[in-house]
Formats: sequence, C-alpha cells, structure tokens
Amino acid sequence: MAVNVSSMELRTPGFASVVRDLTTDKNSSGIATAVIGMGRSLRIPVVAEGVETRQQLGILLQQDCPQGQGYYFCRPVPAEKLGHMLECGPRAAAFA
Repeated sequence: MAVNVSSMELRTPGFASVVRDLTTDKNSSGIATAVIGMGRSLRIPVVAEGVETRQQLGILLQQDCPQGQGYYFCRPVPAEKLGHMLECGPRAAAFA
C-alpha cells in the first residue's frame, strides 16, 4: 500500500483549532505532541496553524514544532501590499 503525505497540519477539520486550546486543554496538547512526533518520525513537515499568542508559540517551540502560521506572526495582507512586506518586513505592510 502506497501512502503519499506531503505535510501535516495541527488542526482538526470542522472543529476549533488544536493550537487555540493548547494553553487550556491537555487533550489539545497531547494531540499536538503526537502530530509533531509523528511528523518528525515520518520526516513529514508539520505546520501549526492558527498561532495567535506568545503562550501558544512557546508550547509549540518546547515541542520542537518546526513551522507555524497565524495572526501572532502577521495578519492577512492584501496582494498589492505583499511585495512591500517582503522587502521591508511584516510590520511595514501596515504602513504601506
């Protein structure tokens, strides 16, 4: 049986983000630990979606989560401001 998985995301379709509840729910923390470990073992990139707080980021970093995305890093940016943001940094996009 062939299985092709290119990446894994820390979220549960149709439910609130596992990442959102990391700081308050032991089950979410356990799921995150399992997914990160499984990705590492299978050499599949893991992306934590929905990182919104420093506390969430801290937990993910302690668990060696390799990648994350969410409002903590940057709010969505209109396409016309993306080039300026990439040249000058995410904080500059708000002033472009």
